[in-house]
Amino acid sequence: MGKLKGKEVAIFLTLFFIGLVANLDKSLIGVAATAIRGEYGYSATEFANITNLYYASNIVMTLVSGWIVDRFGYKPFMVTALTILTVASLTFGLSGMLAAGAGGAVGVLTGLLASRFFIGIGQTGYTNGVSKVIVENFQPEVRQTVQSVVVATAGLGALLAYTVFTGLVGMGWQIAYYVLSALFLIALVLMVVIVPKKYTPPAGSVSLFTAWKHKNSLVLGFALLCNNMVGVVSLAWLPSYLQSIEVIKAEMAVNPGLTNMILIGYAIVMGVAMVASNFIIKAWFRGKEKIFAVICSAIGAVLLYMMTASQELMAIVAFLYSSTFLLMLVFSAIVALPYAPLANEDGTIVPVSMIASSYAVINIMAFLGAIIGNTVVAGIADAMGFSVGFAALAIPFLLSGLALFLLPKTK
Repeated sequence: MGKLKGKEVAIFLTLFFIGLVANLDKSLIGVAATAIRGEYGYSATEFANITNLYYASNIVMTLVSGWIVDRFGYKPFMVTALTILTVASLTFGLSGMLAAGAGGAVGVLTGLLASRFFIGIGQTGYTNGVSKVIVENFQPEVRQTVQSVVVATAGLGALLAYTVFTGLVGMGWQIAYYVLSALFLIALVLMVVIVPKKYTPPAGSVSLFTAWKHKNSLVLGFALLCNNMVGVVSLAWLPSYLQSIEVIKAEMAVNPGLTNMILIGYAIVMGVAMVASNFIIKAWFRGKEKIFAVICSAIGAVLLYMMTASQELMAIVAFLYSSTFLLMLVFSAIVALPYAPLANEDGTIVPVSMIASSYAVINIMAFLGAIIGNTVVAGIADAMGFSVGFAALAIPFLLSGLALFLLPKTK
């Protein structure tokens, strides 16, 4: 990151903060789930609908957002999205109070569903706008690094959710979402003040479906679909899964903070892995990203299954952390690959002129993976328990790496 100069540093820090708050939101729903379900008696399947509606709205908006950003520029879109996130996060917290008088648990659920739907729309501003900001404001040699570090905010957002915001949820889950709304407001101000308004017209005609005809975009999308089936499910259901394990429930009788300690470690592992991924690839796997991803996904899938089969506390934690580390390495490799130069030096994996549209395709498929994984694990959890649900995720974990063999060689 030492190659960044002047205005680039301020833009990078702004993107980093926006990513931190956006990823805090994604992790906070998992922390709040236990409190909300306990307060209103929702089943795992009922609560999964809240998360699924969020990803459904992601898909709806992402269908057009990449095209909008490529055709008209990133700033108006991202400013609008951050405004929606600020308001919808506030109304999500207010749902617990305002909707309670309009039908009890059913009224609250309606308010949560509506708010989460708009939060999903707002999140597209971050997921689909950031790639265009990076292309427009940073030199080619630092773009992959900037992307990797910004993406690493997933781990830091989770860490913040499992520490500071766990305490806020303990005071009242509504309070946590009021604070989240304030952070989104700060992100909005930073976006308006610091990030310049730039727009480079596409070299050729970019239609709404151009990226959907691009093989590399579809391959990367499928890889992220499989990866998200594991990663997003972990963010949403890991607290519930840990609290369902007998050995952890027994230990919590004498150490009530055990689950939270495990989650903090989990968030730290996520962040370290996502920061380290770019440097590991540069040092040892430049041009061999596919081999790197397959090794990580194969070992990680085995470790994930072993976690669900183990009955020892230390083994469960060790398998959780090691499989998470490998999952995040694969995730970081997938999201950075669009910028990677082709081996024949004829451009990059994804053409710069359609980078936002391509990320829209990738993100839509990732959101589908989140919905599929969330629904499958919630259904299995209600029927057979969370351990069986998490064990099934070993299959998409492996496929997330194998899929990348369909990409061309990189330099």
